[in-house]
Order: sequence, then structure tokens, then C-alpha cells
Amino acid sequence: MSAPTSRPAHLPLAELALAGVTLAVIFGFARLFQGWSFFWPLVAVGAYAHLATMTLRRRGAGVATSAVVSLAGFLLLAGAIWFAETTTFLLPTSRTMEVVSAELGESWAAFQQLTAPVPGRSGFLLACGLAIFVAVFLADWAAFRLWSPIEAIVPATTLFVFGALLGADQQRTTSAVAFGLAVLLFVLAHRVARLERRPGWLTSDDDRGSRWLLRSGGALVAAAVLAGVVIGPRLPGATAPALIDWRAGDGGPSSRVTVSPLVDIRQRLVDQRDLVVFAVEADRKAYWRLTSLDTFDGQIWRSGGRYREASGALPAQLPAEVTSAPVRQRFSILGLSALWLPAAYQPVAVDAEARVRYQPDSATLIVDTAYPSSDDLRYEVVSEIPEPTPEQLDRPAEPIPAELAGYLELPSGFSRKAQRLAREAVATAGATTPYQQAMALQAFFRDEGVFATDDHRFVYDLSPAPGHGDDAIDAFLDSGRGYCEQFAGTYAAMARSIGLPARVAVGFTWGEQDPSNPNLYLVRGRFAHAWPEVWLGEQVGWVAFEPTPGRGAPGMGYAGIRPAQADGESPEPTTSTTTPVATTDPTIPQVSQPDERLSPEDLAALQQPGSTDSPSPSSPSPWTEPLAYARHHPARAALALATLTGLYAIGMAGTAALRRRRRLAAARDPNARVRLAWRDLSVQLRRLGIVRRPTETSNEFATRAAAALPEHATAIIALAADADAATFSTLALDQSRPERAELLVANLARTVSRRLPRHRAVLDRLDPRLALRS
Repeated sequence: MSAPTSRPAHLPLAELALAGVTLAVIFGFARLFQGWSFFWPLVAVGAYAHLATMTLRRRGAGVATSAVVSLAGFLLLAGAIWFAETTTFLLPTSRTMEVVSAELGESWAAFQQLTAPVPGRSGFLLACGLAIFVAVFLADWAAFRLWSPIEAIVPATTLFVFGALLGADQQRTTSAVAFGLAVLLFVLAHRVARLERRPGWLTSDDDRGSRWLLRSGGALVAAAVLAGVVIGPRLPGATAPALIDWRAGDGGPSSRVTVSPLVDIRQRLVDQRDLVVFAVEADRKAYWRLTSLDTFDGQIWRSGGRYREASGALPAQLPAEVTSAPVRQRFSILGLSALWLPAAYQPVAVDAEARVRYQPDSATLIVDTAYPSSDDLRYEVVSEIPEPTPEQLDRPAEPIPAELAGYLELPSGFSRKAQRLAREAVATAGATTPYQQAMALQAFFRDEGVFATDDHRFVYDLSPAPGHGDDAIDAFLDSGRGYCEQFAGTYAAMARSIGLPARVAVGFTWGEQDPSNPNLYLVRGRFAHAWPEVWLGEQVGWVAFEPTPGRGAPGMGYAGIRPAQADGESPEPTTSTTTPVATTDPTIPQVSQPDERLSPEDLAALQQPGSTDSPSPSSPSPWTEPLAYARHHPARAALALATLTGLYAIGMAGTAALRRRRRLAAARDPNARVRLAWRDLSVQLRRLGIVRRPTETSNEFATRAAAALPEHATAIIALAADADAATFSTLALDQSRPERAELLVANLARTVSRRLPRHRAVLDRLDPRLALRS
């Protein structure tokens, strides 16, 4: 393709319009994620990608060079945005690679079971950021190197369609309108810029012609979008069901596969530890359970099942021979960002202001598919909390019903080490009944009873990478260090290996009790928790155990455990203080009412930082809150910037020196040395803005350069003649010619350095184009 005669006047407008297409794609991702925490990090990635590709292209870098340089910058940016705590001065470390690998693995496993919208996990966002970067690079290459607008919008369209296929119904119309408008505006701006490249484009008044085309084209774009928004929904069949309802899946609308909440538990414990996820008013504390996970595929615990609409009494499966205490709870969800509705186990009735669904097998409440998450929802739940005694639980083993066979399944090749340790633990404790075996496994992890040691074989630790697959289980058993995810997942898998039906429950411990209202509990991210549940027979059903050291649910006297949670709250009596009251529905237990429900203003105040009973907020992120980060860590921010700049300058200088040495080594005769000197001369002239035009001969270019540098005029013109002779003549030049040429280049470099301002000299050292042309 021939080079354009001049840069189009409206090229910046076309570049900005292409960035608008990327922004519309990112906005469309709102259908995939819960909330808007994903938005600004992805906008930062998109802005960087456009600026990097545009700058490199305008400075003459080739496609391969642009790809390498911009990708390196993307990797630095992505690490700083999503994994800053693992970097050193914002540079990736081996720890960064480990965390990235773990996050991507967990996200891939979750993706296979995911129902949008989902929380903005780092792994998901990193994958989206990489896709955006690649799409921007390809779009810029097609739009402004090949000048093909159709190919330029293909990458963005692919991402938008991907999000539309997997996304929820939220923002469906808005995102489609935004994307369509952005694409049409880009096509219009690109056409104007492409026409301006042509020498014959309204040469008498090209600016007026461009403005006319933009105005008329903009009017057509506005009319087309308006017609689509107004007329489209009114066309016949616009609101009819799809011919192929591919979203419903095999189970229909009541079937829902949910991503494992264990995927997010470490993020809550670390990154969201001080966020109030919900508030609950209840007259006794309990573990606030979200769901139970019944399937272990060797990589992740997950659940799935058919949910039915729920209101009033629930089809709860209460154990026949276990005493229980009723408790009424009033929940106000603030920042849970999930589809589950927490409740004490086992819920028997629900009253919500929105449609909810219930899954009896796992005793799980979720919001209806019409809602993206449970945030901002208020509801009441009545639960029957089991209070079994050891005598009620210690029963001979019973045949396991066929419907519970799935709770014994383990993946092929499951850890032999875990199986061996489970058998040894049961044998060491002399356990014979299912209850005794479950207690033996619990004592094994808590270093209690016959397993008590002075050095504590297992320790609660948040530093291990998240995961509960086979490899993670072996690593946990070897190191003895993990948090509730590893303790609960490993316990349940080991229980299954010795014939105990088991599952993993996920939820929260009871949280902070409000001093002014003893019935109010504020549950923050750091109270996220997981624990195993074991089926001990038809008469007693599912029973919770607690293998995690330092944790214990109220009412776990049967397991020999006192109440304990993350902040070491002292144990309190677990005797129920409830008093049944009258009810119009005999199927719903009634208890004494807690204090009056919190107002919306009270709930909003719970999230305000700086409350007297709230821990101090975590340190601001250098990318999501750059100004705040710089204020908190000015020296660290300045040092990071200086380090990055210095490393980049060293890299550019090293690249230039290396390429220069290679060229000198390859120039073995006077002709080659003259050609190299002519190339170096062109690089120095480019620093002054003197660039050879495609139609110029060497002599014409030298004459133009000589006019700008009269002190070197004679030498420049002579070198141009020598360069032509070295290139097109078969005769060898004498040795004095290359020596004269090299002296000219050295003198010219000093002249250029004197003429340029100091800041330009510094920028030249950072210019990748000059380094790669050296």
C-alpha cells in the first residue's frame, strides 16, 4: 500500500471513535458481572491499549514491534491493577505468576459452571483485559494500517456478542444501543479520515467537505439508532419467545447451576474483610449458611439443582429424633454480590419482598433469575436450628439411600495420601460408628484428643493459594497450613473416602454484635467461612462439624466445640431464649420479635468508614485509587515510577547499543560502512523532524537536510552521493569514504543534541522507534 500524502485532519477523531467502540464493549460486560467494580480497571486497560498502539503506529513502529512493546506494557499494567500486592515496585515476581496461575485456574473451573452475572474475580477480569487488549491491537492494525473499517470492528463485535450470549438480561437494550451507536460513529469517522488521505478529496476545500460529511452522516446515524430503539421493540415478534431457548438449559427455568462460593471466599477474607456484606437481626447467633456443595470433580466443589419458587412454609427435611430451636431472622443484604440468601440451618419458612427460590436437598435459598444478585434485598427467615446430643448422633451405621449415593462420589485418581490418612485417623481413634468417625476426622485437623501435639500439625493461615482440588489437598496435608476452604474441602473429601456421605457448607459466622442492639449482627467479609456437613442416618440427617482451628458454631456441644470466630469473640451461653408466640399459620414457628427493623439510612451508615466499631479500611490500591495511594505512600509511588522509568531507559539504551554493534560487525567493507552511516544520518535527522519522503531521491533528501543544517551541508550532500554509489555501483569505495561518513554522523549527533531541548533528549532515550532504528 502506498503511503498517504499527509496525515488526515480527522485521524484523531477516527481514533477516538474506535476507542468509543471499545468503551461500548466494556459497558456491555455489565451483563456478565455483578456491580460495576469491573468497569474502571477494564477502562484503564482499554485506554492503555489504544494509547500504546496509536503512539507506536504514529512513531513508525512496525506491527511486530508494536505487539511486543505494547504487550509488555499490558502485562505490567495488569499486574499492578489486579495483583499489586504480589509485585515489587509494581514489577511482577514469581509470587505474581503463582497467584495469576491459581486465579486463572479457579476462574476457568468456575466458568464451566457459571451463571451470569458473577462477582468480578481477578481471574475473570484478567482474561477480559487480555481479550480487550488483543481486540484493540487488531482493530488499530486493521483500521489505520490496512485502512479497512469492517475488519476493524470484527474483534470488538466478537467480544460484544460473547458477552451478549453469556450475559444476564440486565443492561441488554442499553448496551446494544451503545455498541451500535459507537460502531456507526466509528465507520463514519473512519470514512472521512480515509477520504482525506486521497490527494483528490475536495482539494479546493477539504475541511468543508469533511465537515459536511460528518454532519450528514451523523444525522443518518442518529436517525438509524433512534429508529432502532423506537421501532424495533414494536415490530411483530419482537417480544415473542425465542425459537430455540438455548439459555434455559436442560433443566428449564427452574434449573440453575451455581458457581462454587468457595471461589470467592479468600477474596472476602482478605480484600473485602471490612466490608459489611449483610446485617441480620435475630435473637440468637448462628452460622449464617448460604448453601452446600455436593459435587467434587477433583478441582472444585460445586452444586446444582432444581429450584422452586418459595414463599411461606418451605418443604424442609427436619430430622426426626433431633431436638431443635426455632429462630426468626431478618436479613438486610448490603454487599454480598451473590445469588444466595443467607439463613441459619435449617430454614423452614421465608417471607421476602422479592421472588425467591428454594432447593430442598441442599436447604438453599436464592433470588429468582430475574434478579442479578441478592444485594439490597430484605427478607425474613424462620429456621429450626438442630441441637443434637452425642447420644442422639452416636448410632450404628445405616444403609445409605440411593438418592445420597452422589455424596460419596470422588474423582478417579483421588489423593491416595488423603485416603490413607483418613483410614489411619479413624483407626487411631478407634471409631466404629459414623458419628465417631466424623469426630475422629475433626480431632485430626484440630489436633485434639489422641491427635493432640505440641507443635500443632494444622494451622489456620491465609497465605496458601486458593484451591481444594487433588493437588491442593496434597499440598495442604503436606504443609498443614490453610484456611477454611482447605479444611472443609479436605475434610469432606476424606469423609467420603471412608464411606461417610459429606458435603461442604459455605456461609458466614455470626459477625459483630451491635453494643446498642444485642439482636443485631453486622457480618463483614472476614467472617466468610466454610465447614463440612456429614449425613449420620435417616433419623438425624445432616450434621455440621468444624475442622478449622479457632472456629466453632453456637450449639456445637455435640462436637465438643465452643463458639468461636475470626475476631476471637469470647464464648457465650448457647441456650435459646426464644419464647413461642401466637401465629395464624401453625406450620411456621414463631419466636419473640427482635428490635424494630433498621431503616435504609441506618443500613447505609453501616458501610461508612470510620465508625467507632469498624476496623480501619484497607490501604488504597495504586490503580483504583491512584491519588489516594500516592498520598498514603508518596515515597513508594515515586520510587516505583522512577524504577520503571530507569529500567525502561536502560532497556532502550541496551537495545540500541546491541543493534548498533551487530550492524557494525556485519559491515565488513567500505560500501557497507557507508550505507550504515547513511542510515545513522537518517536517524539523527529524524530527531529534528526531518524525515525522508517516499518520493524523494537521496540527493533531494540531502539537499533539504543541508538547508536546515548549513554547517554540515557539504558533508551531507557528499554522503548522499557516496550512499548511492555504495548501493547501486559494483565498484568498491576507498577507505576514506566510510571514515568521512562516520565522522559526519558523530558531528551531526552532537549538533542535534545541542539544538534539542533537554527534555527532548531524555524522551529520545525512551523512544523505542529510535532504539530499534539504531
